Amino acid sequence: MSLEYRLIVPADFPALQKLWVEETEWGRLTEHLFERAVIAAPLGGVSGTVATDGATGQIVGQFAFVPSLVTVNGREYRAFRPGAPIVARSQRFLSANPLAHPAVAMY
Repeated sequence: MSLEYRLIVPADFPALQKLWVEETEWGRLTEHLFERAVIAAPLGGVSGTVATDGATGQIVGQFAFVPSLVTVNGREYRAFRPGAPIVARSQRFLSANPLAHPAVAMY
């Protein structure tokens, strides 16, 4: 099975709700939270990615990058804080060898 990766888009909301309910113990992803975090966040929306099953297009994972500010030597910089990783159980142990990951093959 091959995975494909892309940025989260608003149309992913129903599939992400399903992923949250089936693959985490966080509870349901509400429309309010999705709107607040992805669409209209104060520092800009979440820049997240989803992993999809290459054959079916089903979302099988997510990883969010939440906009934030960091201070270095008294100066503020825009940054992203990683969070909310989800990998569907069906995908968790397909490759126990991290060297088999496509990102490693690029090097």
